[in-house]
Amino acid sequence: MTVGGPQGGRKPPRLFEQAKPQPYHRHDRQRGGRQQPATPATFALGSGCRHHVDAARLRSATGWHTAALSLRMTEPSHLRPPVHDRTGRLATLLSQTSPVVLELGCGPRKRIPGSVGIDIRAYDPVDVVGDLLDVLREVPDSSVDLVHSSHVLEHLDPLEALMQQLQRIVKPGGRVVTVVPHFSNPYYYSDYTHRRQFGLYSFSYLAVDRIFRRTVPHYEGEPAFALVDVTLGFKAAPPMYLRHACRKVFGWVVNRTRLTQEWYEAGWCWLFPCYEVEFVIERRPEQGTVGTSAVMAADGAASTDGR
Repeated sequence: MTVGGPQGGRKPPRLFEQAKPQPYHRHDRQRGGRQQPATPATFALGSGCRHHVDAARLRSATGWHTAALSLRMTEPSHLRPPVHDRTGRLATLLSQTSPVVLELGCGPRKRIPGSVGIDIRAYDPVDVVGDLLDVLREVPDSSVDLVHSSHVLEHLDPLEALMQQLQRIVKPGGRVVTVVPHFSNPYYYSDYTHRRQFGLYSFSYLAVDRIFRRTVPHYEGEPAFALVDVTLGFKAAPPMYLRHACRKVFGWVVNRTRLTQEWYEAGWCWLFPCYEVEFVIERRPEQGTVGTSAVMAADGAASTDGR
């Protein structure tokens, strides 16, 4: 892959190419300079700009299943891998007698036993491998009792398209529980795959909110969900156990009332950062069911507006 056209008869630089050792100048020898050997993990980015990358550490980085999930969702459908129902549970959702629970982006560990795990990576607990939206399009209408996700939605760019699919597949009275990082979480900005921030009122734009005093508009029309609960999560990573205990106590105080939650986010979140926020929304029975054709028409209209 080359960038730009040839200039002056010279071959244009490659976007990613192995850097070649540069010979040191004779003045370097006079000053006692020593040539640094080039390593296989040195790459050239762009034209003339070289960065040293530890390839082994790059390959062993964690959290890449969510990064791939978010990147796959922006690709054209013909470039994404097909949906693979590894355990056959996707095909038998309608015949399942127990409550149907979907776990989006479950990764290598399910948080809800017995749930249908969905992920772009073929980890052992994953039941259905594929792009998140492509998998949800295969789920029958009004067939799901509960949808759960933990630290997944911040990686997804077309959040409106996801909400349309959830509106279609969740039964009236069914619930969606999602955990996402709070915008004051300092670790949020370190992950380059994070694409959107979440705060106390984020789902108030996507659901009917009767629990907070502050009102926000609904850009997508009358919501099909109602906001049931919002919980701010405070914790610290091991081995900071004392800090973790103190933050748990602080979180208990903040979550005592809706007023203390709003008071915290309005004035104290940057002094005492919140780690994550959990939203619980419920499918409104009075909104009825939405069929696949209606959702596909909405997706087509959105893509036309985008062009």
